[in-house]
Amino acid sequence: MTLLLRLKRLVFSLWNRLLILSLIPCCSCLNAQQLAAYHDNQGRFFIFDDGKIIQAEYLPVQNFSVGGRCILYTDNRNNLKMYYQGNLSTLEVNNPGKFEALDYLSV
Repeated sequence: MTLLLRLKRLVFSLWNRLLILSLIPCCSCLNAQQLAAYHDNQGRFFIFDDGKIIQAEYLPVQNFSVGGRCILYTDNRNNLKMYYQGNLSTLEVNNPGKFEALDYLSV
């Protein structure tokens, strides 16, 4: 019984090593998400940009949309703002009806 158990463990460990070694070349071409946005528990709005965390607003935002390289959001006064390449810009001071950030387009 112990010989059979040892043989099963050996086969299982060899299979795991083979699986891990076959996945290593695939890992070099994977990219992580570079841009994200979130609220903390106090309602502040943060942007994660390529490893840096930036506090964009200290008051809660109405809503936001994350695209490929930009984030569109409306702040607490309904101003439409955009975060792009480390810069915050106010796009519209009126209440926008609808907005969306896509991979290569912000509308």
